[in-house]
Amino acid sequence: MKEKIEIKKCDEDILAIIVKKIAREKLENGMTIYSNPSDPIQAGYLKRSKGYKAKPHYHPNFPDTKVKPVRQEVIYVLKGSVRLTLYTLDGEKISSVILEEGDLAIIYQGHEVEFLEESLLLEIKQGPYSGREKDKVMLEVA
Repeated sequence: MKEKIEIKKCDEDILAIIVKKIAREKLENGMTIYSNPSDPIQAGYLKRSKGYKAKPHYHPNFPDTKVKPVRQEVIYVLKGSVRLTLYTLDGEKISSVILEEGDLAIIYQGHEVEFLEESLLLEIKQGPYSGREKDKVMLEVA
């Protein structure tokens, strides 16, 4: 059984990407994005072990857009628990919240994710993905 299925009309544009449950069951630690890097929505799973901590960062918008300077990100906890810490774009810590299975967060500014146990997150963010160096701005926090 295929884990990821791209549905197309002949060799034309993709109509949908289907990720079967078996793909989630086979995940190893790390991030697996199923959409294409040039797509306007980046969607996939993020699985990490207890103790892993993503450093504070935000995702800058593209200079030619006329919307907010930061791209939004959505995190949905499928399994486990994480601590989400929120920061301003200047690196000021504002709040921390524990997210548990079934919780959803829509993030608008800086954030840090600490895995309190082995966890599996569904992560959706605006694309396209232009590489690690351009996709994240690391925050200097106290």
